[in-house]
Amino acid sequence: MSVKRTDETKDRLGRLRTELGKLHPRPSSPEEARRGISCALENAGLCDWTVPELSGPDATWRADGSVVVKLLAHVIVFNASGAFRIVDSHSPQLPYFEMRAASGALFAMPAGL
Repeated sequence: MSVKRTDETKDRLGRLRTELGKLHPRPSSPEEARRGISCALENAGLCDWTVPELSGPDATWRADGSVVVKLLAHVIVFNASGAFRIVDSHSPQLPYFEMRAASGALFAMPAGL
């Protein structure tokens, strides 16, 4: 399902993408990736947007060490390596942002997702 976003939301998502692109060093674990995304949200002035803790009920750990977190309009998939992808739930499942791990490992979608 495609959703029409307001100009304000498009601007906010653009600012977040810019800040995500500045993450350095790249993450080496799902926890580091989550912290990096949280910092990017803050740097983009989006303190009212949050990423749930990976130990909470909103996070689903997979057998391969990946973690899936479902948000209102996005899903974040963290690989055990720290690589991650943010998928836009409303744009028929299009990637919004992707980052490789500190090791250089590319993001890999876990089996069964």
